[in-house]
Amino acid sequence: MTERLLRVRDIMSSPVRTVRSDARLAHAKEVLATERVSAVAVVAPDGRLVGVVSRTDLCDPRHADDDATVASAMNRVLFAVRPEDPALLAVRLMVREDIHRALVVSEGGALSGIVTAMDVMRAIANDGGGAPSGEAELVRVGH
Repeated sequence: MTERLLRVRDIMSSPVRTVRSDARLAHAKEVLATERVSAVAVVAPDGRLVGVVSRTDLCDPRHADDDATVASAMNRVLFAVRPEDPALLAVRLMVREDIHRALVVSEGGALSGIVTAMDVMRAIANDGGGAPSGEAELVRVGH
């Protein structure tokens, strides 16, 4: 029996939540809270992908002004993979760069998804990851 190679498209989340770079930080915080995500992609007014802003970025005291723009707090260094890349490539990128997410862009550069650490864990849990089947036991410690 041959195993199918897991691709980025198999584990990515899509669509990706976005905010505009000229939006206020208060709006980004609202999107993160209501969408229950840890980060959103940032797009320029013309739709180009220009960054990522995360809850961690917004907790930084330098970004306490809710009236400041998302551009002032976003991370401009983007790590991306393609939908057809092996999922392991995204995992290795995330480990090597010590990041929690990698954007997924199509050949033309359009944003098509995001791979998060949770997506990777979900894929391992669903696929088995070589572990025996069954449920983990909840162990209480210190009580």
